[in-house]
Amino acid sequence: MFCSDDKHPDSLAEGHINNLCRRAVDYGIDVFKVLKAACLNPIIHYKMDVGRMRPGDKADLVVCGDLRNFHVLATYINGVKVAENGRSLINPQAGRSRK
Repeated sequence: MFCSDDKHPDSLAEGHINNLCRRAVDYGIDVFKVLKAACLNPIIHYKMDVGRMRPGDKADLVVCGDLRNFHVLATYINGVKVAENGRSLINPQAGRSRK
């Protein structure tokens, strides 16, 4: 698995696990092993019931430009695009109750 627990929340827009994936591939680690470490191993380790892309699962995924640089083009949560080209598409007012 990959971990970046020393990352400040304000710097997450600059990259996160995708940066670790890029570094691992640059070091010569097979891209499929890198993807397994980034995507599958954490959900198995933490016994999570998400992220396996099984029929009927909600679509939580990132779209990368390639499997060398791992530049994230878009992010989807529950099948809804929530970020594109480094910009959030989430309405910050959504979910707030009106008085």
